[in-house]
Amino acid sequence: MNKILTVVVLAVVLAGCSSLDTSSFSSVTGKEWKLIEVRIDSPIRREILFDRSALSKENAGTFFTLKFDNDHVSGVAAPNRYNGPYTLGEEEKSITISTLRTTMMAATIDPTKYVFRLKEHDYYQYIHNVYKWDLVNGRLILHSRNEAGQEVHMLFS
Repeated sequence: MNKILTVVVLAVVLAGCSSLDTSSFSSVTGKEWKLIEVRIDSPIRREILFDRSALSKENAGTFFTLKFDNDHVSGVAAPNRYNGPYTLGEEEKSITISTLRTTMMAATIDPTKYVFRLKEHDYYQYIHNVYKWDLVNGRLILHSRNEAGQEVHMLFS
């Protein structure tokens, strides 16, 4: 009877953890990820800086993408392209992204009109400050910090 109860409890616990994806980083590489949301989590409140649904409604283009290949990250911000090296850390899911190289194109539209307060240089800062990655329900979460040291979560799909 105790063995059956143990198996049932273990099954329930494992089912509750199913939203966490414990895959290796290889499941992140080779795929173009689109930024869905950027939020700052502080002890006082949660502030959303970017919401892709607002961008999609305006048909404003494809801004804020990310792709990891081999030892480089690349993508499109708003509107410039960027790339740079990344390194996986010793600790589980730790990552650092080194100096980014960017193009210097002028935007044909003002992306800040559509994406709330996320400016291109802020996006670059958040990418540069990434220290951890996670996969949850098939979505990539990059953990970063802003200039004030607040936790920034970048959700990609």
